[in-house]
Amino acid sequence: MKVLLIISLLIIAAGNPLDKYKWKNRILLIFGEKVELIDKQLEELRPNEQGLAERHMLIFVMDEKRFSEKELQFIRDKYIPDDSSFSVVLIGKDGGVKHVIKNEIFTSKRLFAIIDGMPMRKNEMK
Repeated sequence: MKVLLIISLLIIAAGNPLDKYKWKNRILLIFGEKVELIDKQLEELRPNEQGLAERHMLIFVMDEKRFSEKELQFIRDKYIPDDSSFSVVLIGKDGGVKHVIKNEIFTSKRLFAIIDGMPMRKNEMK
């Protein structure tokens, strides 16, 4: 019981590495074991850079280049409900999960429709 409490406290103390973007950016997390799926997802988004910028989007491929192993595990535990081989997670400016796509590419059209339907985005467009 003490060990579980200590581990929980360490996780809480470490905090969410994505919290620094809260209320500033929407985040798209790309988790995947297959490089070709990650590349396809990025290729889908690349032509829509202006739309992504207008929606205050940040895109993170979840790997050790940007995050430590501990941060990656925290993010994976918090945002991915299972061990899918490929997942894309949309996180709103409030830090909440807004949409999860598993084992398929998240199209820009679908992504923008979801975001543009959010109350905060509607206020931004006014």
